[in-house]
Amino acid sequence: MKKITTSLLLLTFLLGACSSNSTTTQAVIPQNPDQTLDNAPTESIATESTVPAREAVLSEIENNVMARTFSSNEILPASNGLSIFEAGSVETGDDSRARLDLTPDGTIVRVGPNSSFILSALMTENNEPRTKLELLFGQVFILLNGGSLDVDTPSGVASVRGSLMSVTYSPDSNRTTATCLEGHCVVEDDDEEIELTEGQAADFMDGELEDDYRAMTFEELGLWMLDNPDLEEYIEELPDLSSLPDDFDWNYDFNGDPEFEFFFDPEYDPGEQIFDPEFEIPFIDDGILQPPDPDATLEPEATPDPVNEDPPTP
Repeated sequence: MKKITTSLLLLTFLLGACSSNSTTTQAVIPQNPDQTLDNAPTESIATESTVPAREAVLSEIENNVMARTFSSNEILPASNGLSIFEAGSVETGDDSRARLDLTPDGTIVRVGPNSSFILSALMTENNEPRTKLELLFGQVFILLNGGSLDVDTPSGVASVRGSLMSVTYSPDSNRTTATCLEGHCVVEDDDEEIELTEGQAADFMDGELEDDYRAMTFEELGLWMLDNPDLEEYIEELPDLSSLPDDFDWNYDFNGDPEFEFFFDPEYDPGEQIFDPEFEIPFIDDGILQPPDPDATLEPEATPDPVNEDPPTP
């Protein structure tokens, strides 16, 4: 009988040891006699990181969109739901667009036609999402929802933090343009840095940042409206630009505005589209940077009134 009792005690001890090793929650024995095990606090032992892994998922694919899920993979036609991993890439052709959702943070990257970028970083630092794109050509729109996102181009770097930013790069002219529709954006080259806020833009020419920011043009705002159908969910009101029509509102018909016919051209290339904001910055002519004409004006020259002269005396 004593032998059986000893065996049962040993078995009970072993089962208890196994049970304690198989759980990450330890019960605290109540010290207060009125406290029961049902309401006693528990102490959890963390065994894994609580930060969810980030993903980049393609959707709303229009026409010819190609992608590499990894840098070592062959570039293939993209499909809705395709995940792009760090060092993967996306490329759009004529009349082609795509949406890239960064999860779980909820940031959206819209890719315009004739555009290409590499997803060079998709990470989390100090529990904040950090993303980096290398824009090879074309245009991307970033609707950031936490953390930071940098866009590298051969001309310079544009960064957005809690804001709405677009970046366009043209390899032919080596020009980068960044527009900050809302929030806080930063542009920088090797020598200087400029901070942008809502309604402001900056340009890089041949790798050098222009000395000051400028106001966004009406055309640049129009591209935001045409390329981002969910924009109104991210911004309460648009910046007050001097180029806006007096009757402009959220329902402005950019589709019917003849000034935006270029956007609906199947061969529209955002990297080649140059918006000249009232001759304030240089513009491209036949691939060559041209300085603004100091005598240029947007108003037609007035024709002088004819001078009334007495007819000659016969």
